[in-house]
Amino acid sequence: MKYIIAIILIIIIILTLTSCINISTTTNQQESSLRSNEPESREQKYAGIYTDEDVIYKDTNITIIKRGFDPAGGQYGPEINLYIINNTNNEYLIQTRDFKVNGIEVTTIFSKQINPNEKDLADLIIWRNDLRTHSISLIETVEFSFFFLNNNDLDNPYQTETIIIKLK
Repeated sequence: MKYIIAIILIIIIILTLTSCINISTTTNQQESSLRSNEPESREQKYAGIYTDEDVIYKDTNITIIKRGFDPAGGQYGPEINLYIINNTNNEYLIQTRDFKVNGIEVTTIFSKQINPNEKDLADLIIWRNDLRTHSISLIETVEFSFFFLNNNDLDNPYQTETIIIKLK
């Protein structure tokens, strides 16, 4: 009799373990399915294929690509979405200078620290209050320059020539 009870208990334990494994596998498949339906991350969205027209600055060290423009923008104003590639072993600080919208100088929010050999996203924000002050309701063109500061060589910052982007 003891052997029969022992065999029944072993069968119950085996069935319990088998059902736990099946539940775990089903849960993992469901989670995997949910992940595949998630929207693309910003990195996936902006780091994809781009054309030469999208490249707004390129030298042997840094490449900056315009990946989009959101005229509604966020809390502070319209955003130009950038993808920055640092092809060096140096850390850089990148900022904008002399920013103009439709020929009128406005304030921007942009300062990006990019690590050596890193690729990263950044949003160049055009200050909404300045657009209102100058009665700019439609952004057709922007012009500005980038300012680069190599954190390993602080005595030699450099600034690009003026970059002009047509957004309309």
